[in-house]
Amino acid sequence: MDSTHNVDSLSPSREEVLPLLEQVHIKGLSLQLNNSKSRKDLMETTRALFLALETPMEAIVRMAWAEKPLVPLIYTAMNLNLFAKMNENGASPKNVRELAEMTDSDPILLGRILKHLAAMSFVKETGPDIYTNTRLSKSMLHPDHSSSIPFLETTFSKNFTALPKFLLDTKYRNCTDPMKSAFQAGHDTTLSAFEWFSTTPGQLELLTTHMAGYNRTLTRWMDKGCYPVEKNLGIGLSKEEEAVLLVDVGGGSGHDILDFHKQYSGISGRLILQDRPDVIASTKDFPDRIEKMPYDFFTEQPIKGARAYYLHFILHDWPDSTCLDILKNLKPALKKGYSKILINEYVVPAQNAHYSVTGLDIMMMSLFASMERTEEAWRKLIEEEAGLKIVAIWTYERGTDSLIEVELP
Repeated sequence: MDSTHNVDSLSPSREEVLPLLEQVHIKGLSLQLNNSKSRKDLMETTRALFLALETPMEAIVRMAWAEKPLVPLIYTAMNLNLFAKMNENGASPKNVRELAEMTDSDPILLGRILKHLAAMSFVKETGPDIYTNTRLSKSMLHPDHSSSIPFLETTFSKNFTALPKFLLDTKYRNCTDPMKSAFQAGHDTTLSAFEWFSTTPGQLELLTTHMAGYNRTLTRWMDKGCYPVEKNLGIGLSKEEEAVLLVDVGGGSGHDILDFHKQYSGISGRLILQDRPDVIASTKDFPDRIEKMPYDFFTEQPIKGARAYYLHFILHDWPDSTCLDILKNLKPALKKGYSKILINEYVVPAQNAHYSVTGLDIMMMSLFASMERTEEAWRKLIEEEAGLKIVAIWTYERGTDSLIEVELP
């Protein structure tokens, strides 16, 4: 088989493109923009169509030339306060020289940055050297979205850069030691990622704001249509005055327990937020009902017999041996037939996993030498090793995290 035939066989084909084109048409006609499943289904099909139309070299250029510099340029634009300046004076389109003066930057440099941001549809080019915000660039004015960019660019990008050599040096063995990951190689440190975040000025805040913003934009397990909160937690709830409804273990700034309180204020019982003393001390403006408690989940859980203990993106930060320690410290607090552990994590499907799940898995590997787990891996950890029972796994939709409901056997 000659090289010409090899190249031709990699070209887009009508057999692949036409069925996808038909699916886009059908799904487009029934699209419900306010329905997340409908919107994402069409989005995935149009993405598949785009990739089917692309040649291999076009894909390489897109990934290496176009997408790779995008986050660094967005971060640069944020440092210039560019998107806010573009939104001034009625958000009317502005030319490069005007924007350069407003941001105290070189107009030639700024023009080159804006050209690429426009080519990637991040901003809109309305005329020669004239730009305005898009819905996407305007989102950088909201902390829930903009908070991720500094963390991903200044902190996390070094892990990905170091990953290929790190895997080569470790002879391509799976990473399970949090003291030996691409994080140490990328940041030239002997500290674990969590130690480095805690001791490097500003980094813990970057991590906390990134996670808070990310979590606030997701569909939650407590939202209607996923986990039956009233039925599974409300019915049969203890009527004792000191009864605890929910303990948010390692809950950070408390975004989850605040939302839970807002949505289910009608269910009685105490609500408790637990995290490290420095994290708890940084929280403020909480409703009186939510109690704040310094706690290290590597010690025995002090709140006994709560209705539910909630762990959100805790176990994916650690290898199995450490996760087992966390679960063993929680297990003695459970009341048989009453208490539940609610583990809010991704469950990697056996086939056809979404890129948001697989991408986060690689992120966890390079950062903490940890992983996103399959259902098989979760069952091995929770049931075989920790001696607990998975009652059910609740998943809202493809590409979103799940809620693993766990009890004593």
